[in-house]
Amino acid sequence: MANENEFVRKDVYEADQRALMSEIKLGNAEILKRFDQFAIELNGKIEKINTDLNNKIDKVNADLSSRIDKLEAQTNSRFDKLEARIEIIDANVQYLNKRLDDTQLYMNWILGLIGILVAVAVVAVPGFFRKIFKPSITLEQVEELINTKIEQAFMNHRLTVS
Repeated sequence: MANENEFVRKDVYEADQRALMSEIKLGNAEILKRFDQFAIELNGKIEKINTDLNNKIDKVNADLSSRIDKLEAQTNSRFDKLEARIEIIDANVQYLNKRLDDTQLYMNWILGLIGILVAVAVVAVPGFFRKIFKPSITLEQVEELINTKIEQAFMNHRLTVS
């Protein structure tokens, strides 16, 4: 160690300072070089991680897209089948509606004919039955017949009495 009373010559001091500055510059250059290498390595690792993440994301996206497309295709297929079944059911319902309309029409015609027959029966049958059960002789004819028989009986009785 140097004593306080010791003096260093200016040219030696400046030479020591220059040497120290050179060492500091050299150390700084080495630190900057290592820092640059570290930054390059770190950037490389970051790029590799970024690339790996992008690849994994792309793979997940492709997998999800594939699954979504598959689900969409299945859903569309099921909807198509459902629509086909609904169309069949709709056709059956329309057929049944037509059949019910036809049946209703036939029933209306049958009820109308029955109504006409009942009306005809109500109007015509009593006259028909009166004609069928009408006595073959009238009351006047019966009276005339009785009178004739009485007269014949009187005449026969007179003949036998006289």
